[in-house]
Amino acid sequence: MNKPIVMTPEEEDRNANVTRSFDGIVHSEETPVKVLMREYHNVTSEFTYLPLPSEIIKHFGSMEKFEKCFNEEDGEYVLWEFLSEIGHSDRYDDWVSDRKGGYESEYELIKND
Repeated sequence: MNKPIVMTPEEEDRNANVTRSFDGIVHSEETPVKVLMREYHNVTSEFTYLPLPSEIIKHFGSMEKFEKCFNEEDGEYVLWEFLSEIGHSDRYDDWVSDRKGGYESEYELIKND
């Protein structure tokens, strides 16, 4: 009588053209492994807006009412609403984390579902 051939789990995986990750998940040799890198940056963005006085008066009624928005508690929302409509003409991003010597990052192995 012939003895059955017993293979180790590693030999079975090799014959099936699969590999196992450290947590035992089976991966086909043709399926990429997904790795996520997350970077934590500190950036300050400055937006320049150039509204015309006629646009300001049309929206706020007067230049004085427009100027009051900079000092009123709910003025920030009113300004944001108006400036969002006209759009910014320029943007500057100061990547503080790059300028000051780096940022934190972490890596994560995404498990296949």
